[in-house]
Amino acid sequence: NGVFTHPERDLRVVVHVDDFLISGEGHQLQWFRDHLTQKYELKVQVAGWGHDDNRELQFLGRVIRLTQTGIELEGDDKHVEMMEKEWDMTHCNPVATPYVKPVATVTGAQVEAKHLSSANATLYRRAAARINYVALDRPDQSFASRVASSHTSCPKEGDDQLIKRIIRYLKGKPRVAIRYQFQDESEGITVFTDSDWAGDKVTRKSTSGGVVCRGQHTISWWCKLQSNIA
Repeated sequence: NGVFTHPERDLRVVVHVDDFLISGEGHQLQWFRDHLTQKYELKVQVAGWGHDDNRELQFLGRVIRLTQTGIELEGDDKHVEMMEKEWDMTHCNPVATPYVKPVATVTGAQVEAKHLSSANATLYRRAAARINYVALDRPDQSFASRVASSHTSCPKEGDDQLIKRIIRYLKGKPRVAIRYQFQDESEGITVFTDSDWAGDKVTRKSTSGGVVCRGQHTISWWCKLQSNIA
């Protein structure tokens, strides 16, 4: 895996196992393809802004769409439909947020929740993995995905409510595309960070999140539970 450039032909190549994503002028892409076809069998998709060019292609399950104002990147929404069916929530009502912070109680000693059955624990882990995959292309799922993943080692009764909340949120917003509109060249990057300050009530650890932007473009984001208690 890696990113490569050809400075003379102004080509940029993203490689993931046997998948290639290449950007450049049309005749330079043709040159690259001709060289590969001498040795390999290829399946090729081409998208461009020409009169008869296709405006959309798929790469690693993601849709890259060319528009008059820029480029859109959209993740695969099939996992949303799968979760709705597995959890029998095809006709559920949507909610506005994927996560709600638990309300602290002072009603005495806490009762330890029971472990989920083997079948339900497997169902939970499968859903958490799907949510984690969806969150790779959706910043709005980062925090909820982090919380859901933290319970996969030993899911307990009540943890399934988190999954159901996320599914209800995805019901209302099953598809999200990140838009990279054309913009002037920008110098450097801008990074926004924040923390929820001991938001995890069990471990008293904080979750840190951040977004990296170049100009108006979101190019990276993260959401991670801190290892230390500050």
